[in-house]
Amino acid sequence: MKTTADYLDALAVETLADMADGFFSRRKSLDDAVDVFNAQAREVKAKAENVLCIWRSLRRLLFGVDGSGEFARLAGLAEAGFFSRAEDGGPPWRFKPPFALTAKARYRNSLLLCYRALATAAKEYREGVYVPDARDPKRKRLTPNYDGLTEMGRKLAAEIDAVNNSQPAYCLIGFAKSLNPAEIQRERVTGATLGNMQDKVNEEMAYGQICFDGLCVPEIPLLPPPESMRGELMALAGRLYRGHADQAAAAIKSLAPE
Repeated sequence: MKTTADYLDALAVETLADMADGFFSRRKSLDDAVDVFNAQAREVKAKAENVLCIWRSLRRLLFGVDGSGEFARLAGLAEAGFFSRAEDGGPPWRFKPPFALTAKARYRNSLLLCYRALATAAKEYREGVYVPDARDPKRKRLTPNYDGLTEMGRKLAAEIDAVNNSQPAYCLIGFAKSLNPAEIQRERVTGATLGNMQDKVNEEMAYGQICFDGLCVPEIPLLPPPESMRGELMALAGRLYRGHADQAAAAIKSLAPE
């Protein structure tokens, strides 16, 4: 016949099992969430590189600082930020120059084409686009994007704080040790206690926080719709062409597919 001590022992073991299951299952869920976050961060980073490639091409058509400053003003962009960066020597976005009857029209159309590509890429980077789901073509999924990644990072940071603060590893170890008073007494006699190891154990098993600076996913502003910028860009193209007619053809040629 089971005694009260037997029931208490069984309850203690069951409680420890529940604690361990909750501790490790929550950490496993967090590990999975971190993996998903890092995978999406890599995809978003690749989209940022694509935006940067197109910006290099547009900046070349704007003849560097001569036109990029006026472009920033027309597009309502701050002087500091992503679109203020100078040519960094990276690869440009290449495109087939649009057909036109005159060199001036060809330059103007190339500038409009490049801006449209930049505005589209920036919007996809920030907000994502819906594409067919590979697992179910009848459904749509939103592609990884900067806004979604920052929201995911905010929720993940909160969960990391919760796991680190509300479920420190030493709590589980301490509870397990409390179930065996004889073992605790033996450790005290020999001096082999873990009492002074609490902070170290918790620190070593704690999750590191999300560091956005290390992800290389810059905040890229949305650009005005191409349709609303068409007139101003055409006027800008005309002004720039008058001062750089001899460079326009070379700039377009340098951006053609290799």
